[in-house]
Parts: sequence; structure tokens; C-alpha cells
Amino acid sequence: MDGMRANDTSNAGPDVTSSDDAAGFEVLKNFERFDQRNEMFRRSGWDDRIRSERTRRFRGTYAGQFEGRHEGDGYDLSEYALRNAAWHLSDDLADRRRDEGRREGFCDDLTVEADVAAEKIGFESPEIASDNLKRAARVFGTDLVGVTHVDHRWLYSQKFSDVDLESRRNDVPERMTHVIVLAQAMDYDLIRTVPSALGSAATGVGYSQTTALAVSVARYIRNLGYHSIASVNDAALSIPLAIKAG
Repeated sequence: MDGMRANDTSNAGPDVTSSDDAAGFEVLKNFERFDQRNEMFRRSGWDDRIRSERTRRFRGTYAGQFEGRHEGDGYDLSEYALRNAAWHLSDDLADRRRDEGRREGFCDDLTVEADVAAEKIGFESPEIASDNLKRAARVFGTDLVGVTHVDHRWLYSQKFSDVDLESRRNDVPERMTHVIVLAQAMDYDLIRTVPSALGSAATGVGYSQTTALAVSVARYIRNLGYHSIASVNDAALSIPLAIKAG
């Protein structure tokens, strides 16, 4: 979202040191930004130390290929059916522009089918603007919402494509200065069954809901006359930003 901008520790926006302290962060001098290529799910597509027949079968079950699947409680076909249905919104939107080399929400930002409104709606203060935005996010269904400054330390140094297995620039426009962090609760009883198919169903519901939330909030911001990007796992490390957002 438009606003004040941050870069590294020395140029990361106002109060970056105090906000690090408040978040309990100790950033060492040898800190380097994380390359998405090394994220565990991306690595399973290119790193032979991780990529295997087991990872191929794991990915295949999401496409309805159940030959050689794990057997037992939490793994029968009805439970895989539930899991794949839970993921369908996230997966369908992820692949809608795959023919353009995109995998949205995982390697690329989500398409928002709206231009920025020509008339910008002003607010009396940043606090009022933040309260308005949080109220809208809750209307859309988020469980938690917070706002923090963009801090490039937590953006991926590079993106990585699942489509062509190539690294790409992580170009966040200079005008993007704030991050709105959304969080969704997941079904605790199902999560307790991880790594079963039922456990992944809880995760799938969370991803599908968050995908819809991210696009809705981004669309609302554009309707107000401000620039926005809808992102899930495709641009940054979520946990540091979530902590910073409170």
C-alpha cells in the first residue's frame, strides 16, 4: 500500500531499531535477505537432495493422482477429496495465468481485476485510515489484521518460479510503503493430524480464505484511490512482518 517506505536497517523507515527491539528481533551484522529459491517447497522442485519420488507423489495427489499414496487413518480417498476441495480456490487462482509463466500467490502476486480509482479518498490521520482498513478487512472475514512499514530485510532477495524453475527479480514498486498483514485461524483438531491429508485440508482452507481476503483488501484499497498488491507467499517472509504488525 502507498505510504512511507523502508529499505535496510539503516534506511528502513522510521523507528526501525525501536520496532526491532519491540518485536524482540536481534538482527546480526552478517544477516542476508532470504532467496525464495531456498524455501522448502520451491526446493522440492529443483534440489535433488529434496526432490524425490516421494515429493513427486505428494504433489501428484493434489492433481488427483493417488497411485502409491500413503495408506491409513487420515489418508483414505474421501479425506484426500476433502483436502483437495479445501485447496481448490487457492490452487485455481494460482494457476489461472500459468500459460504466462505465473503461479499466483506462491511465486507471483495475485491478479487484482481493478485499476486504481482516479479520485483518491483522503483520511484525517494515518490512525483513522488504519482503523478504516482494519474494519474493512474484518468485514471480509479476517481473524487478525495489522499494519507495518515495508522493511526490505524481510522481502525475498529474489523470487523463484515453479513454472520454469528460474529466479526472478522481486520488484516491489517504490510507492509501496506499508504492509497489511492478514491472519486466519485454522481448524485445531484437523491440524493435530498433520501430516495426514486431513491436516492439509485445514491448511488448504486457510490458504483459500487468505487468497480471497488478500484480493478483496487490495481491491478495496484501489477503490479508495491508492495502489496495492495482493500477496500471499510470493514476495516476503510473512512471520517477521506479522510480528512487526502486532
